[in-house]
Amino acid sequence: MLRCRPRTLALTAAITLAFAGSAAALAQQDVTVTPPTGGAVVLRDGAGHDGLRVNADGTIQLPQVGGQTAQNGPLCYDPATALVGPCASGAVIGPTGPTGAQGSTGATGAQGPVGAQGDVGPTGATGPQGSTGAQGNTGPTGPTGLQGATGADGSQGPTGPTGPQGETGATGVTGSTGPAGPTGPTGPQGSAGGMMLKDAGGQVLGTIMSVGTQLGLYIDDIPAASFVVLTSAGYIVGINYDGTLTPGQLYFTGTSCNGTPYLNSGSSASNYPLNYKPKFALKKIAAYSRVRDKLFAVDQSTVNANGAAQDSCNLLNSIEDYESGCANATDVTPGWVGHAACGWKLGEVTRASIGLPATIAPPLAYP
Repeated sequence: MLRCRPRTLALTAAITLAFAGSAAALAQQDVTVTPPTGGAVVLRDGAGHDGLRVNADGTIQLPQVGGQTAQNGPLCYDPATALVGPCASGAVIGPTGPTGAQGSTGATGAQGPVGAQGDVGPTGATGPQGSTGAQGNTGPTGPTGLQGATGADGSQGPTGPTGPQGETGATGVTGSTGPAGPTGPTGPQGSAGGMMLKDAGGQVLGTIMSVGTQLGLYIDDIPAASFVVLTSAGYIVGINYDGTLTPGQLYFTGTSCNGTPYLNSGSSASNYPLNYKPKFALKKIAAYSRVRDKLFAVDQSTVNANGAAQDSCNLLNSIEDYESGCANATDVTPGWVGHAACGWKLGEVTRASIGLPATIAPPLAYP
């Protein structure tokens, strides 16, 4: 499409007047004007100035346009139809011109809204230690605090040195006998009499009562290689030379050496209770069960007012012997089955409760 310069209203009026006289003829047929060779078809205004000039080579000139008043609307030519008219939108856009000079900075716009909170950035490196500031002024004295609670009494101070002996005064008159003073505190325990038995670490096990002999019927079948000692807690117990505890011959109310244990007293149980004769033992006899790996002592509920424990007879179901271990009544003498066996009732105790250390290290020694 041909890009055209703006045309003036004066040119439009001249063209209109030039063809006004032949309007009727134009309605019926075209008027053709052909310029001569080297000539042109010219339309002039009243002053004789060329307004439109069509040259023989087909070029068209508008000599008076440059002197006319400038107008706002562009005029365009359509090459396909040779029509002249107002330019279509975008038809007269020329090539992009060079970038203009930087304009001056505009006024600062209004403050925009606060943006969303950004992610927390990494912690910066620790800055250098600042210098110590100047000493501030002393603040005013605060109010007096409440009186604190009275502290605990301090410990008794050491006794002062004894003063020098004064001179003996004159003998005074004998006064009347005063009331008896209070009983003084009990003195420290004196050393035990008899020979003490100790283990390899020097632990005192007790006072030796016998060596290599049986403790009557209290602890039956004690082997010759053993001690019978009285512990610091007052218990009588057997200790073998290798530091192990001496087992006693025990009866049990249950099978497989379970149930309540009884220490054999040696009382006759035949035709019990007709021929039964009670026997008594000291209230602090201890016996070890190898099968149960437990230590037992006389049940204190069986001790009478004289400090002695009386035996009793109960149905025998199993027995622990020093040599043979545990056996049920049905596995030993058939006559025992369903019969009573007599002994002192026992209860479980600990080594510490009867005055023995947790472990005994051989060899044993005595002075």
